[in-house]
Amino acid sequence: MTDWKLLLIGGASGVGKTEVAERIARRTGATLVQMDDFQALLEALTNPEQCPILHRWRVDPDVGSWTVDDFVRQTIAIGEWLGPGIEAVVADRLTERRRIVLEGDFLLPSVARRCLALGEVRCAFLHEPSTDRIAENYRLREPEAGDQSFRAAVSAAYSRWLAEDAARVGIPVVGARPWRTAAMRVLCRIAEGRQEGRDDG
Repeated sequence: MTDWKLLLIGGASGVGKTEVAERIARRTGATLVQMDDFQALLEALTNPEQCPILHRWRVDPDVGSWTVDDFVRQTIAIGEWLGPGIEAVVADRLTERRRIVLEGDFLLPSVARRCLALGEVRCAFLHEPSTDRIAENYRLREPEAGDQSFRAAVSAAYSRWLAEDAARVGIPVVGARPWRTAAMRVLCRIAEGRQEGRDDG
């Protein structure tokens, strides 16, 4: 199940991908890297004038009226902007001998597909379609944050978009539930054969 050097795990916020990635890293002896750190670093090192896409949802005066679809589009836009950087990190990590598990919200299927072409890379997207389940995950993870039903609706919509796009380009989509078996199911899916990725669009 470990015929890879780097495993990409994508998925929306709140679906459980970080814990799945941690379990896989422990099981395989891999190093865990979180892509969200890239976004936080770049946001700290730039300003809205230098990188409007990255800062938009923090400075847009109309953000309070954004719809679920607006937030999903913004997340996709950031993922597209980060794409070349993610590909560069993957290529660099492939020069190391250690196995790496790289996970994050902003990984897009189109970016993952290009990373697969580098060789020794596998990928899966974790999917949770239920807004209620994601809201409960947030409640358990961040009880002090109060009601996060809108944030959960955004994540559920983004999760559905990721699942559809991943399936379109031939990347495995793994259901987040049952939670107890999610990590093993990811490993089984990526072990089914070498991932080529495809673009039917």
